[in-house]
Parts: sequence; C-alpha cells; structure tokens
Amino acid sequence: SWNQKSWLLQIRQNWELCANKHLQKAGLDVWIDHRSYQDRGIEFAAQPKLGQGSHARRNQGQIVERWQEMIRIKAQNKALI
Repeated sequence: SWNQKSWLLQIRQNWELCANKHLQKAGLDVWIDHRSYQDRGIEFAAQPKLGQGSHARRNQGQIVERWQEMIRIKAQNKALI
C-alpha cells in the first residue's frame, strides 16, 4: 500500500539507484544515499532556534550570540558529511 513505510523506503532506494546511475554516466564523482543521517550513524549537534527578534537584530547589524553559535554548529555539522 502507498501508505506504508516499506513502500516509501523502496521508492527512496529506487531513486538512489537511478540517480546514482545517471550521476556516474555524467562523469560526476558524487552520489546520493537514500538513508537518513541517523541511519548512517551521523549525529549532528542541535542548532539553536532563532526567533524573529534575532533576525531583526541581525538585520540591524547587531551581533547576536545565537547567530554566532548557529554558524559555529553548522560548520561542525558540515564537517561530519
């Protein structure tokens, strides 16, 4: 049935195979993995939530610690993949 997790996983696996075949044909050294980061054992650090106030202060040129923290954590998470 279309409403089962197993069906969704099969669609993701098929997409991975098809996409990777065409990426390889195009000579690209990249690939798609249908699994979630968690299923691949990649544990990201949680990023702080930024509200409207943080956005407004940042847009006014103010230094917002939460933005700096988010940028630092994003860089750490990016290094994991």
